[in-house]
Amino acid sequence: MNIFPAETFNCLALHPENEFAPADRVRQMILNVAAEHGIAPGECHLLPPSTDQNTYMFCGGFRVLITQSEPLTGRAALERAIDNYPVRKLFPQAERAVAQARMVTTLSIGRGLIPASLVPDHMKEAVSPQTQMIDTLADSQTAMSFLAALVVRFLKLRYATAVNWQQNGYLLPPDVFTSFAQAEDKLSLYIRPHAYVPPQDLPDEDKYVGVLGAGSQYLTGYLIHFVPSTAPLEFMLERLLQFVSLCDLRQAVIPDGDTFGIDPSERIRIHHEKTSPDEPDRINLKLEMSAAFGIIGPKTPMVNLQYGLDGSVVEQTMSGAGKDGLDPNDPVDAAILARLAELKAAETSPAPVSPGSARNATAELSNETPSFTAVQPQAAQSQTTQGQTTQGQAAQAYVPPAGRPAPDLTADEGQRASFGTRQRTIPKETQATERLSLEELRRFAQPSPAEDQPKPKASALERLTSFFKGK
Repeated sequence: MNIFPAETFNCLALHPENEFAPADRVRQMILNVAAEHGIAPGECHLLPPSTDQNTYMFCGGFRVLITQSEPLTGRAALERAIDNYPVRKLFPQAERAVAQARMVTTLSIGRGLIPASLVPDHMKEAVSPQTQMIDTLADSQTAMSFLAALVVRFLKLRYATAVNWQQNGYLLPPDVFTSFAQAEDKLSLYIRPHAYVPPQDLPDEDKYVGVLGAGSQYLTGYLIHFVPSTAPLEFMLERLLQFVSLCDLRQAVIPDGDTFGIDPSERIRIHHEKTSPDEPDRINLKLEMSAAFGIIGPKTPMVNLQYGLDGSVVEQTMSGAGKDGLDPNDPVDAAILARLAELKAAETSPAPVSPGSARNATAELSNETPSFTAVQPQAAQSQTTQGQTTQGQAAQAYVPPAGRPAPDLTADEGQRASFGTRQRTIPKETQATERLSLEELRRFAQPSPAEDQPKPKASALERLTSFFKGK
């Protein structure tokens, strides 16, 4: 991934007195740091400009310069750095340290043997300028890590009261710088979050605050800017650093117009902004939606990508659409989403009711209406084992007892005819039935075409109704 190019990365150590670290110990320090970064001692060469106070070495394609002999100049730039956020919080004694400084040690690292600014114009094409600048993320991370390790070791060789990391304007006490430089994730050193309050006529609790990620151009190629928002400052600082880490994982910045967030309830829109050629372009982060802070954004379908530790996409989902993984901006996916919406609408709308189905529903309801306080044992058994009448089979109409013809019963038969709340005739003797011939029995036993499919058994209510009718 390309970054905003830099000729050198520099760091200043401020000293209150003129005491120099021995040259041999400085050179050995450079060799040790180079070995930590995979550069063998045989790849490190001491160059002729070196003196007892100044060391100039070429290690694995990087030039390293440590200059101890210069008096402190440019004090005004250091005084301006005191006002950089959050220097005063991290370094309350910054003003005194700058005022008391007498000497400065400059530690620099660059790509190539000769700085690009020293190459004559007529030789730049022959020298291959791309090797003279730090213009890729890999070179930038190696160079800054190399430089941070050099400063930490040098602070043990020579006493200093302040350290100025010039890539982002940080002015830090030596102990804080060491803790940032030795952390596994060095973003706290590489990026200085510069918070600011734009002009606005609002109460303090409602004021908008913005954050600039100073130094982010050397990790992403862009100056990352969180546009003013009412969200807490700590939240914006955290998301800005997470955005830089996400770009590092992807080895590319997130495209213009896309969004990112910790989960689907949070949406931060990304806008790319062009600037002048001598300044890094900007990426503006705008908080559009956050459930945690009550910020409600537009409800549009969003493709959510979840990235793994290696920067690869491990999951792709879509919020606000009926099918995961479809892009509403793609014509084919848009047609699929439209069809899904139609099917979803058809499923939720009530189906039209035909007269036949209405009659069946009425019949089913009427089948559940009669109630009996006593049931003949055989009828009770059949009621628990029979299924429901299939749809489309008409139930026989129920005739209440008052509408039936009264049977001719003797007094004896009337006493034996009691059956719950209903009445039926129980014959005293078995009646003779008509005998059928063998041929008739065979004819009845043969299945008819309509009987090819098994008929559903009658419900318990139909059997009881048929029983009362004497069928």
